[in-house]
Amino acid sequence: MRTVISIFFVLLICGCVTTPPPIGGPDEYGTYPDDYEQIVKRWINLTFLDPDSVKVLNIQRPQKQVYGEPFTRGTTYCYLIPVAVNAKNAFGGYTGREMYSLYVRNGTLLGDVNLSAPPPGFWLNQ
Repeated sequence: MRTVISIFFVLLICGCVTTPPPIGGPDEYGTYPDDYEQIVKRWINLTFLDPDSVKVLNIQRPQKQVYGEPFTRGTTYCYLIPVAVNAKNAFGGYTGREMYSLYVRNGTLLGDVNLSAPPPGFWLNQ
């Protein structure tokens, strides 16, 4: 009986969570980032330990995308810039090709996602 009551309260609490409204709309992705290569260069300088060692293998043209986490921060309509790089790690060796997604709205970098990284907790399950 306790488990039924516990499940009821969990569902009740989850039902009360509201999501923030999205920024923009399906027709409002912000201005197209014509200078997307400069945005990628700034991101490299801010992100990598040794920005001079980064080899940019591929930068694709920006495409419309929805960015965010709907249950915590809400969603934002923006542009996605796919980037492939090869950079040195802390030991001085190259890591190999890594794919990143950069999310940009009105010339501002909202965030990046390393698509080559293992999911959180991956090494704990081994």
